Amino acid sequence: ATPAGTPPPFPADPNRYLDPTRAPLLNDVAGDREKRDYDGLTLRIEHSLPWAEFTSTTAYRHFSSLNRQDNDGSNNPAVYLSTTNVEGNRSVQQEFRLTGKSATAHWLAGVSFYDERAAQSALADATTTSLDTLSGNLLGTPLFSTVNQLAAAAGVAGIDLLSLPWQERMSNVARNRAQ
Repeated sequence: ATPAGTPPPFPADPNRYLDPTRAPLLNDVAGDREKRDYDGLTLRIEHSLPWAEFTSTTAYRHFSSLNRQDNDGSNNPAVYLSTTNVEGNRSVQQEFRLTGKSATAHWLAGVSFYDERAAQSALADATTTSLDTLSGNLLGTPLFSTVNQLAAAAGVAGIDLLSLPWQERMSNVARNRAQ
């Protein structure tokens, strides 16, 4: 068994591949979970008038989700990677409609309103240790370990850039309205 924190060989050695149906499930993401909430309400009122049919439709929708997962498939801190998706959405809709028919035509008239607010954030979490592994494999030099070694060689004590959290976030906000 390879000790935790040991960078995997690069390129990968096919002789060390594991059968995923027999290998243990390993996960090192704190707070990994998946949650979705959806609430909605629609009120529809129909009323016959002597000359037309009146319909009112009112709707409210609310959606939120959180999905945080392990993306490296291991509990090895040398390759830690997780992603998180957080979303929220709220919409309100109102429509008033009149429909009718005469000997010469079927007709429809109405007005509507729609308002939506939405937000989403996508996060990628790593550590300087896992980025050190990545840079070592791709560039041939583990960047953070190299800085640690240079600082130690220069006599600068207390520099340790490994095991620090690293997060990238992309956030989007939308406001949509139709009248």
